[in-house]
Amino acid sequence: MTMVHGSVLPTINRARVALGGQPLTQLPKGMKEKTTGCVIANALKDLAPNIEVGTLSLSGVSSAFADIIAREFGVEAIRSDEVVDVPLPEELSAFVRLFDAGMFPELISS
Repeated sequence: MTMVHGSVLPTINRARVALGGQPLTQLPKGMKEKTTGCVIANALKDLAPNIEVGTLSLSGVSSAFADIIAREFGVEAIRSDEVVDVPLPEELSAFVRLFDAGMFPELISS
């Protein structure tokens, strides 16, 4: 679990910097099973206010932002109609699943 947790901040920070933001020194707290308020959504919300993060992908960002995030995550953005999804790399997907299961209590907001 530590390996999963440890890889999240550098991955998020690569996306933040590519989007024009500043890197974070730590992951923000978030709410379990809340797509608009989980740790990863909160880490990117200042740059992409409508972001939603599920266990498999993120959405709610512009097409340009989706392409940037996808590049930094090492994946391809998926377009269908007016929606653009960015698949989460396995380490982020695993983190979301573990976070939702309560495995990182220090990151759960009250």
